[in-house]
Amino acid sequence: MRDLLVNIYSVDYIKQTLLRWLDTMFRLYNKQDGDLCQQVLPKIKCPTLIFHGSENTFLVPNQPLHLKQNIVDSTIYIFENDTPDDFTGYLEVVNKVITEFLLEK
Repeated sequence: MRDLLVNIYSVDYIKQTLLRWLDTMFRLYNKQDGDLCQQVLPKIKCPTLIFHGSENTFLVPNQPLHLKQNIVDSTIYIFENDTPDDFTGYLEVVNKVITEFLLEK
C-alpha cells in the first residue's frame, strides 16, 4: 500500500497529511472526552457499506461490527482470512460487492 501511495503522492505529502490527520484526531478526542464518532453514528441515514479484513490488525477487532450495529442501514462485507489494506488485489470482488449493494438499495 505504501508503494502505491508514494507513486501517486510524495513521501513528504503523505507525512504532512498523516500528521495533520493525527493532530485533528487528538484534538477531537480531547474535546469530546474520547468520543470520536459514537454520537453521530445513529445520525447516519444513508445506506452504508463497510469492508473489513478478518485478519486486520490495524483496527480494534470489534470496530466494524460496532459500526454495523450503530449505523441504521448498514451492510458489512468481511474478507475472511485476509487483510486487504490495498483493494487493488481484490478489485473483482470489491466491484461485485459494491454493485450488488447499490442495486439492492
